[in-house]
Amino acid sequence: AEAMLLPPQFGIEQAFLNEISQLSLAPGASFDSLDYTDCCGGGGNVPPDPELAVGPNHIIAVVNVAFEIYDKSGNLLAGPTTFSSFFNGTPDCSNTGVFDPNVLYDESADRFILGIDGNGTDYCIAATTGSDPTGGWHRYAFPTDINGNFFDFPHVGVGLDAIYMGANQFGAVGFAEGRVWAIDKSELYSGISPSVVTQGIGSDSTPQPMHLHGWNQNTWPVSGPHYILTDNLFNGETYAVWSWEDPFGLDVLDKDGTVNLDFATGVTSGQALDWPQLGSNRNLQGNDYRVQDADYRNGDIWMSTTISCNPGSGSVNCARWARIDPTGPTVVDAGVLASDGEYRTFPNVAANHCDDMAMGYTKGSSSTYPSIYVAGRLSSDTPGTLQPESLLKAGEITYTSFESSGSYRWGDYTEMAMDPDGNTFWYIGEYSKNTGTTSGRWGTYIGAFSFSDCSPVTQPTGSLSGIVMDELGAAIPGATVSADSGQST
Repeated sequence: AEAMLLPPQFGIEQAFLNEISQLSLAPGASFDSLDYTDCCGGGGNVPPDPELAVGPNHIIAVVNVAFEIYDKSGNLLAGPTTFSSFFNGTPDCSNTGVFDPNVLYDESADRFILGIDGNGTDYCIAATTGSDPTGGWHRYAFPTDINGNFFDFPHVGVGLDAIYMGANQFGAVGFAEGRVWAIDKSELYSGISPSVVTQGIGSDSTPQPMHLHGWNQNTWPVSGPHYILTDNLFNGETYAVWSWEDPFGLDVLDKDGTVNLDFATGVTSGQALDWPQLGSNRNLQGNDYRVQDADYRNGDIWMSTTISCNPGSGSVNCARWARIDPTGPTVVDAGVLASDGEYRTFPNVAANHCDDMAMGYTKGSSSTYPSIYVAGRLSSDTPGTLQPESLLKAGEITYTSFESSGSYRWGDYTEMAMDPDGNTFWYIGEYSKNTGTTSGRWGTYIGAFSFSDCSPVTQPTGSLSGIVMDELGAAIPGATVSADSGQST
């Protein structure tokens, strides 16, 4: 009710489609991904909660509760595979109670990681044995129901020494605490049951561990703590930065400070609203203003949230983004994207090695079906602004799902992932699709984007060797030089 009463605000960037954006779709790199009918023994699942991870040659897309593996042209290499069958034989994971999927790519180790909540009591995690996700995997699970609490909404990030995971804990009377875990990644990758350390973060919720990028561009950090973003007070206004130092040794977890995104953008945030669609008086659930991501690049963390704001003609859902220096913490840049009568939900952002940013989201209104859009900005653009948004995939049909009344369940998150080349953005979004059933009309779609100002940067592979010559060009007997791509630049 309070969100509906927000006054018009002037710090909001209005979205337009009749201009040209420099964020362009890569030719041949957009394709349909999983939908409601693609998994789960014909049973389907609502909502999808899509994520994806991208390596040098492969893409893994996950939804509730299955995944597929593609090459970079969109050719299906494996799947759909249900998580319950994938984790078959892993205690507390090979059942129908898995939800909230995660997928990551570790640029430094050339490994993929899959994870999913096991019935609110365990976290199920797997890592590839090598670079090819269609090959072998190491699979593990560990208990997460601390003090008997229900474990919910896990999200993960690749760190220097660990895979970091954060989640909410719910007790008999509601929210109990936020909590973070560190999973030893060297043991995870080597086939040893990994060491796991956990700490509570009190009333802060929805912890999002930062996910490192920049290995091939030589901007991967070499030391320092792992940073985690949280919803501080869960008010849509303040977000906290935590630092976790040496979880397998000193194990020091500190709350370093908070940032105020209402102040940084000049826009008062309201609770996310249920939003309309074409062809029905049944709205879709807008959820809330929880932090959606924490992507690390060049020393800063990029994040996004859904809020409600009033761009002039009444409150709508708006996509808010921010670039945060975690060492302060301070807001480096931030903005809010909105337009009258249109609702943007579940935005997700990433940055390339040139500090350009791209953000994907679902957009809908009373005159359109839920559709997938992307917007972005160059590092040289005016602070707080985005270039015009682009349509990635139009909605096809009025959305319906299992609910007999009230607003339809739509989801909790989507994913903008970075290619290890440091240049190409890959987004998996959700749209309304004619799946042939009224039980779940969702589909997911993948697109690749890039800015012309930035070029891919990748590490060389293999090794070099040669002779050493004197100033006259004659070989010096017995003198040689060699370089290994894994140890040099």
